[in-house]
Amino acid sequence: MTQALMTVERVSANRKRRDRQWAKVGMGTALATLVGTALIGGRVLKQVHLVSGVALLGFTLWHWRLNRPGTRPGNATCHTDRTV
Repeated sequence: MTQALMTVERVSANRKRRDRQWAKVGMGTALATLVGTALIGGRVLKQVHLVSGVALLGFTLWHWRLNRPGTRPGNATCHTDRTV
């Protein structure tokens, strides 16, 4: 492999690792906010609760997309390749 291609792959792997980490942080933050607003209650917090629930769904979808089978390093198989 050429040096430039290896550098691009390393940058891509670092970016995926960073994105996975941010997705986990976002999920944790949204979940904590969701639980906190559910326990405390209040009119304004109902709106925050709704927004944090939607954010949790969004971060969960992003996390799932980043960690799909076949997208992790060293994982060459995909669910569609399996035989039943």
